[in-house]
Amino acid sequence: DSSRYTTTKKSEVDAKLAISITAQAFMGSIEKIREKHSDSFISSIPVIKRVNFKSDYCDIRNEVYINLSSADFHWIKGQKNIEGRISVVEPDSGSILQDSIEVTTPDGVIRKKTYHTRVFMNDERPRFNETIKVRLPDTTCRSLNLRILFYNKKIGSKSEKGPIALASIPILQDYRLTTTSEHEEEGVPVFKLDSGKIYDEATLHKEIQKASNSRLFYRMLVLSNMHTKEARLLPILFQWKECQNDLKTCLEDVYNLNGQAEELLKFLPPIFDALIEMAELNPNLRELIFDLIIWMLRQCERQFEFKKVFEEYVSNIYHINAFSYLLSNLFKSLKQAFESEGQAQEENSRVLVLLRLAGYLSKMIVFSKEAFDRLYPEKQKDEEFNELVTSILNLMFDIIQTGRNIFIKTATLRYLPSFIAPIIEHSMYDLVTLARFFTNLLHGLPEDIKVTYKFTPIKEIVNTDLFASQDYRQELLPKVLDLTCQELELYMELPETKTNAEYMVNIELGAQILTDILERLFPFNSKTVYFQCGTYEELKLIINRCLRSVNQAIGVLMHEPSHIRSLFALLLALMDKCSAPIFSEYIAKGEPNDKFDFLIETLHMFTELLEKNPLSGEWYQMRFIFYRLVNKHIRFIMAITTTSAEESMYVEEILNELFDTLVAFVNNVTTDRMGIYSEATGELRNSSAASLRSLWFMHNQHEKAKLMPRIFPKVLLLAVRNNNNVRRKILPILADMVLVEFYLKQEQRLSVPVALREIKNSKFLDDFIFELDAILSQCPDSTTFRRQLCDELKNRCQSDSQLYTNGCEAFINKIDKVLSLLIDYNQVQTSFECHENKMLCIVRLIEFYASIKHRLYLTYLLKLYEIHIQLGNRIEAAHVLKRIAESLKWDEEQLTGSHQEIRDHLKCEYKTQRELKVKIYLDIASLFDDGEHWELAIEILEELSQIYKKVFLDYNKLSETIRRIAELYDKITKTIRMESYYFLVAFYGGGFPDYLSNKKFVFRGEKLEMFQNFKERMLNNYCGAKFIETVEDCSNTELVNSNEKFIQIIPITPQQSLTDGLTNLPSNPLTHWYRKFHRVSCFEQFRKNIRNDTKWTSLESNEATKLWITRRIFEINQQLPDILNFAKVVKEYGTEPMHPVEVAVHEMQKTNNSLLESAQMVSAGLTELMISLGGKIRGILQADVGGGIRNYEAFFSKKATSICNESESNLVEKLRMLLSEHVSTVEFALFVHASQPTLINENFHNTLVNFFENYRKRTETVCGCETVSFLPEGISQTSLYLENAEIQQTPLTNRTVSNASFEMDGKENSIFRNAAGTLIRTTISRSKQGTPIKKPTHERNDFTNESAPIQPNIRKFSEHFALLRDSARNSNVPSKPQLPPRKTAIHSKELIQRENNEELFE
Repeated sequence: DSSRYTTTKKSEVDAKLAISITAQAFMGSIEKIREKHSDSFISSIPVIKRVNFKSDYCDIRNEVYINLSSADFHWIKGQKNIEGRISVVEPDSGSILQDSIEVTTPDGVIRKKTYHTRVFMNDERPRFNETIKVRLPDTTCRSLNLRILFYNKKIGSKSEKGPIALASIPILQDYRLTTTSEHEEEGVPVFKLDSGKIYDEATLHKEIQKASNSRLFYRMLVLSNMHTKEARLLPILFQWKECQNDLKTCLEDVYNLNGQAEELLKFLPPIFDALIEMAELNPNLRELIFDLIIWMLRQCERQFEFKKVFEEYVSNIYHINAFSYLLSNLFKSLKQAFESEGQAQEENSRVLVLLRLAGYLSKMIVFSKEAFDRLYPEKQKDEEFNELVTSILNLMFDIIQTGRNIFIKTATLRYLPSFIAPIIEHSMYDLVTLARFFTNLLHGLPEDIKVTYKFTPIKEIVNTDLFASQDYRQELLPKVLDLTCQELELYMELPETKTNAEYMVNIELGAQILTDILERLFPFNSKTVYFQCGTYEELKLIINRCLRSVNQAIGVLMHEPSHIRSLFALLLALMDKCSAPIFSEYIAKGEPNDKFDFLIETLHMFTELLEKNPLSGEWYQMRFIFYRLVNKHIRFIMAITTTSAEESMYVEEILNELFDTLVAFVNNVTTDRMGIYSEATGELRNSSAASLRSLWFMHNQHEKAKLMPRIFPKVLLLAVRNNNNVRRKILPILADMVLVEFYLKQEQRLSVPVALREIKNSKFLDDFIFELDAILSQCPDSTTFRRQLCDELKNRCQSDSQLYTNGCEAFINKIDKVLSLLIDYNQVQTSFECHENKMLCIVRLIEFYASIKHRLYLTYLLKLYEIHIQLGNRIEAAHVLKRIAESLKWDEEQLTGSHQEIRDHLKCEYKTQRELKVKIYLDIASLFDDGEHWELAIEILEELSQIYKKVFLDYNKLSETIRRIAELYDKITKTIRMESYYFLVAFYGGGFPDYLSNKKFVFRGEKLEMFQNFKERMLNNYCGAKFIETVEDCSNTELVNSNEKFIQIIPITPQQSLTDGLTNLPSNPLTHWYRKFHRVSCFEQFRKNIRNDTKWTSLESNEATKLWITRRIFEINQQLPDILNFAKVVKEYGTEPMHPVEVAVHEMQKTNNSLLESAQMVSAGLTELMISLGGKIRGILQADVGGGIRNYEAFFSKKATSICNESESNLVEKLRMLLSEHVSTVEFALFVHASQPTLINENFHNTLVNFFENYRKRTETVCGCETVSFLPEGISQTSLYLENAEIQQTPLTNRTVSNASFEMDGKENSIFRNAAGTLIRTTISRSKQGTPIKKPTHERNDFTNESAPIQPNIRKFSEHFALLRDSARNSNVPSKPQLPPRKTAIHSKELIQRENNEELFE
């Protein structure tokens, strides 16, 4: 009602039109939804069909959907409120069809005569967008239009005027539906009408005035299978009886409807009815009509709904004589094609199409014959029908047997079953005759026909009723089995067909045929014999003929899992039907060789199928069926084998295969994820394990000994991988194998020399350990397995006490030890613990395998080498390679066994041990070289040089090796190497593994890795561990019994233990570097202790008299570095505390050595350390730290002499000598510091010299003797000053040396600090890169920006000074050695000039 919009605002309209809709989807048909959700159906809900004709061609649809889009009424004056009224009109008569427009409402479907559109207010170009559904008449109609009358609605007007315009949309024209695209783009014209005139609806179309400029646009969808839009079909559908003279032309016009398959399919039933009636009334057109029927079938067969439409049509066919017409024409067409075979390509194509469509023709023939029989029960035309069918069958037989065109022969064989199937299904022909026909056909199939096409008719026949009766299949079944199995056997006999895809398809088709036969005769889901139409004899025939062929085919096709599944399903069906009597009878009938070959093949096939199951894990039901059937047949074979008393050689082979199959069964039978068959599957595995145990114990000792090499690894794998139930049945077999091994060895002991007895007895142990090492990682509960295995071995072996003590006990202990080590190693592997734990477990295995000389020793060395390479531990990796090289010889022996594994791991292709050992030696030298352990690299290369010199006589390589050795010596003497510090790491608590818990290790840190960095690294490696802050020994605390993890880290100092028999250590500290910190096995921990109330504090209470040092010694099980960068502490003990005099002696020695080492390194040409040397001198002279004299005065007092015993007095004298030596060392250091004036700050150096004289005097006063100077002749304290330096002279009396003593400005101090830092960083960087710090020709002076030549004679004096100092030390008297008298007042420039003279040091 448009009046309600007159006084309503837009906001109010929007508010009133607000609609809330809730949608819910219901799945299923309307009936089921109505049953389940009856409350949702308030009233009858109309069901609207989908606007899609293709959804169901059999559904009668006769309707048109028209969507009005828009129109233009700009020519209307005044108000423009347009309404359209729509009706269906016959233009010829002008009458309106009643109830032709269908409207869907909530109350149901309503049919109307006229439909009113919405009214569009004040819109001269309304957009209707309304869809009208028009129902077409069910009868023929010449023309039909959709008429739309447009009215202009006046608001407030009580009277209604006539229409203002008219439009007409054609639907039918001359019995033909208008196409949907004829007027859609242009629209239809809108005709003006006089609104003031009243029109008669019947004559309205005659009153039309001229058309306006406007047009009505629309879209139309026609859904009708009663009216057609093809004019060429109209004569066939409605007018063929009236146009008999032009009937041939009308039929020929239908051929031009290519691409109109949908339209043909829509009218397929009426067209076929018309064509069959035409054929009956027009004999001269029968061939043309038959060809037209074939053409229509060909056009429509690929349509989605064709089969449904065709089946619906033929089931209701009423032409009782159609079968005779179709059969005769089919025979005539086939015969004509056969006689003209190969002459015309078109004819060959026609017959191929005819054969392909023979199945559809057969259905029309059969249903037509049934319609005839219903009308004439006396079956008057059965003889004619049988003759025609027989003629067609014989003709097809001749085509197949004697035809020349292979394509026609193949097509005939392929489509023959489709022609026969409807006849068999409706029992229209004698089935015995058909069975004989197919038997003869299969017996004489030409060889040129592919097997694929031979199998196709067989597959179709098996699924027909021809196999339903025993009488019909009596002759056919053996022939089908022979033909199918022959193809399977042919595949195995021809090796070139193994990869032929065509043969793969043939195998699958053959398997499907045999499976269909079993399903047809012996359904799998049958519970009683009643439902099985096959007989017992037929079942035996099928099994006897097919079982071995299927087994062999599966064995050959095992590498093709995608093609084996059909055969696998067939095998399961055969095994399911095969009972014990049938299996026994089948075995008994065969020849002995064939019988045992079949059993071996079957067992081998079972083993491969169990290991490579073609069924996916989701098919758990099929898997369980397979396991059950395999278990059943294993029991069949066991019963036959154990009762057979002939052919012992074959029985032994069967037993071997039987053992393999049982092992594979227990190993590979797994439970399903759903757990449905878990219990049943477990019972099958337990049963197979028990069968395996029974099979083992039924043999004597010698038979067991023959079986052991083959089955031992597999039985051990069973015991490792399976649960306790299976393991309890398998472990007695392993224990009995040990007894068999020792019993047999005991029999041979008298004939074997004593030296070889241990070797012979260890062979089984080696194999046992080797297999355990390979498979223990697969054990789900290795700890339980270890306990169960050792207990079983002890229980079995202890029954013979003599045998137990003579070898079994040691054997069991070794097995228990290796299991323990492997469990720890596998746990580290699976838990992704730190590399230290993994390497430690590997080394424990290496030590064990080395103790028993096992071949796995080298395997684990390679594993350790790989880890070191990954971590960058080059020194340790070289030590590992060195051990590997020790297993090789310097001869031409070929590589075997583990040595081949070494070669493969190192990725080389050497064939002899000599070549491989040379390669390893070169790798070792390179690793030591990269790790800056040049001394070890030299040892390796020197050994290799001797081989080149005395064994190989290869002087080219010898010269290369010697040159390389020389380069390494050069690096030793010219390169500063950074040291790695050592740390004691103690692991406390039960949270660590047993091999770490409450144990201590010495770790070698990375280069210059300080304590804090090492601590962080260890705590990161051992996550969750707590750090122990104290350095006290915690071995007797509660931490030992705690379940947590605690780590204690203590810096320790290595004790030099390597001198190589040298009387005097080298004067070059760079040479001494390796001997100080490497190949050490003893370490010490120093702890300071302050004691106040001692006899030493009575002398004077200062730092020196209070300080005591406690030493703790740690000895490890191997020297470091070695194959590991850490080692276990094997011995730990403490020493007597060092009293203050001992401490003073220790500190004084340490200070002297450090200062002398720095001076010697500078004198050796390492001028980079010049600043470091100045810093050490400054530290000594400035504050008396680390060896100064102020704290030591009390030890030289008279009171000290009175309280000291003899040993303490000797230590005091030693301290006196060290102090005197200390002054000489400082003087020498100053001399070296002055040797490079361009590299140092003159003020800084002269200030040091200024304080040295005071330091000397005070030391001489304290020691009570004159200090010794080892400077060259003419060198005095004054000579140590540098020229051109402004020295601030400060009185030396009554003042303490301090920082204020150096009158240097802040800038010089800053330069000193920066230069020192730069030196350290540069030295570390160059050392890590392996770059030797060579002696430069000129060094740049960072302070004066000048070049300074190095004084070569300083190096010689450095060596001379060391000899003089050692001579004075050995004399035990701090006296001055005999030197030429000094000259005074020699300045530095004069010194430099005189040092160039070689006679100075003679």
